[in-house]
Amino acid sequence: VIDLDASGLASGPLATWPNSGAMGGSFVAGPAVAEVSRVAGANGVTLDGESQYYTGPVSPLFLTGNPSMTVDAWIYNAVVEDEETLLSWGRRGGNPDGSNMAFGHGLNAAYGAAGHWGAPDIGWNDTTVEAQWTYVAYSYDPAVGLGTGTLYTDGVQANQEENGPLAIHAVDSTAEALPLLIRLGAQNSTTGGVDLGQAGAFTISRVRVYDTALSAVEIQSIYTAELPGYQGGNEAEIDSVVRVGNQVTFTWTGPAGGSYTVEASNDAASGYGAVAT
Repeated sequence: VIDLDASGLASGPLATWPNSGAMGGSFVAGPAVAEVSRVAGANGVTLDGESQYYTGPVSPLFLTGNPSMTVDAWIYNAVVEDEETLLSWGRRGGNPDGSNMAFGHGLNAAYGAAGHWGAPDIGWNDTTVEAQWTYVAYSYDPAVGLGTGTLYTDGVQANQEENGPLAIHAVDSTAEALPLLIRLGAQNSTTGGVDLGQAGAFTISRVRVYDTALSAVEIQSIYTAELPGYQGGNEAEIDSVVRVGNQVTFTWTGPAGGSYTVEASNDAASGYGAVAT
C-alpha cells in the first residue's frame, strides 16, 4: 500500500517523497523540509523531531476500523526517546480505545511501539537498538483472538499482545468529519491537524504498509534479504587519492574511535582497501 524508499534518492532537501506502493501519491514535507543523506553506509531521510514531518494521502477505509495490516521500516535512531512516531493514521484523543494507529520507536513500555490509545497500546519490550540500522515491524491480525499485534526487531519477535479489536478512526472529530491523512514522523490531532508532541527524531531509509498481517516467516525473510544493504556502516569511503611518484596517499573519514586494517595486493583483480576492525 505504501512504500517510501530513500535508497535511490539524491542527497539534499526532499520536499516531496513519492510513494511507490499501490496507493500511489506522494508525501509532502511541511513546512520544514528534511534532507536525504548517507548515514552509516545507507541513504535515509533524517527528521529533527521538532518541525520536520511528511503528510501523505487520505488513509484508505481498509486501514481503518479493525484492519489486517503490517508496518515495517529500516531506521537509524541515534538516541531512542520515550515515544517517537514513524508512521501514523487515525487520530489521537481516545474515544474509544484503539482508535489511533501510530507505529513508532520508543522506550515507553506501554506505547513505545504502537500507540492505539488505551489498552491496545504495545511497547518494544526492551528491544530497541540505538545508533545502528535496525529493521522494525508491527503486524496486526484481527482474526487471531480478539485481534493480536506482534512486534519484530531485526526479524525476531520482540513482543506480542492480544490487543484488539481496534477501532481506528477514518475521519476527524469536527462537524465536517473530514477524512484523516497518513503522516510520517508525526500524528493527527483529534481535529485532524498535525500533532508534533510525539514527533520522530531519526533517519528513515524505508517504510512500508501492507494491507495484510505478515507472518513471522515473511518478516524474517524481508529482514534477511535487505540486511546486506544496511551493513555498510563500518566501511570507510575514500575521500581522496593522491599519487606522487610511487607513493599513493588515501584519506578517509571514519567513525570516532574506529581503527582500520589496510589490505594490499599486487594482483589488481583482488584489489585493496581499508577495512574497519
